[in-house]
Amino acid sequence: MNGRRLLRCVPLAAIISLLAALQTRAWAMPWPLTLAVALALGAAALIRHRPAAVAVAAAALTACTYAGYGQGRLGWPWPAVGCAELLILLYRQSARTPRRDALAAGVLIPLAMLVPAAWTVPLPWGLVLLTTTATLAALWSGDSARTRREAQTRLRQESARLAVLQERARIARDLHDVVAHHLSLIALESQAAPLRTPALPPAATESFAQVHRLARTGLVEMRSLLRLLRSRNPDLHALIAQFQAAGAVITCTAEAALDHLPEVVQLTAYRIVQESLSNATRHAPGAPIQLAITQLSGRVRLTVSTAVPAMSDMSEKTEGLGLVGMRERVAALGGTLVAGPSPEGFIVEAELPTDGGVT
Repeated sequence: MNGRRLLRCVPLAAIISLLAALQTRAWAMPWPLTLAVALALGAAALIRHRPAAVAVAAAALTACTYAGYGQGRLGWPWPAVGCAELLILLYRQSARTPRRDALAAGVLIPLAMLVPAAWTVPLPWGLVLLTTTATLAALWSGDSARTRREAQTRLRQESARLAVLQERARIARDLHDVVAHHLSLIALESQAAPLRTPALPPAATESFAQVHRLARTGLVEMRSLLRLLRSRNPDLHALIAQFQAAGAVITCTAEAALDHLPEVVQLTAYRIVQESLSNATRHAPGAPIQLAITQLSGRVRLTVSTAVPAMSDMSEKTEGLGLVGMRERVAALGGTLVAGPSPEGFIVEAELPTDGGVT
């Protein structure tokens, strides 16, 4: 048990033990049995293993009723705080364990409590119905919470998978756009080469013609896939200006220009900066943002640092689908990306190969 949970549960366990002891003493229960029941109910609140906690609480209540205390005195065969604790533990167990185990507990717990109680004095049918209904309600509520949580987990996983697929599609489109540019140049050069050299052998002329036809075919097929999917020109200066116009406080330090880098690297850098600035302005509006572009040996480093007072909050909010896309883009080029809290606040740092991952 970690320290935070211990600090939270120890006072609760002490209160449960005290209330159980007061009620059982009102039934004139002997001190040894009172102490045993009170300590067992308090310990159940500290046990992290939920089935074990349920078993300890149920055993304490069963021991109390098996001795006959509570019946015919206050009209209730078990300490009230113990019943409330057991219902909460049953709810938590049902919310965290398979349905089969929860149903087994739903059958065994009422029997374990009612049979010893009925052994001493006849139980009213209303009490039997109330006990059974309360137990089943706790189990049903926990099962519903578990079902919702599992559905939300599946939804998050599916959303993350879809984000990966979408980002890979965008990466493919960007790469195709870059390749399309070079295919166009190949088509032009292969068409111009025979004109520049009239004395070429017929075989060479035919080879250039074949290269031209293949390049044109590749362009047609690629453009048919990208007709409506082209991205705008990745202009970092214009991007930063747009965010500044919207009120963002951005300081840019560019030790290196990106214009000379391959287009795919420029596109990736643009998307990383775009997503990082979007996250910063969305989750920490008004916080100062530092953007640095540094040239390394064979690599370019992009650093977007946001001065956020509550670093953990921003870390939880931004660790989502946007970072999935950034990681996919960087990984596609063979680069590295780190995102998370830093002494200054929150930082996104990416390193991209200046050759665009071409070796």
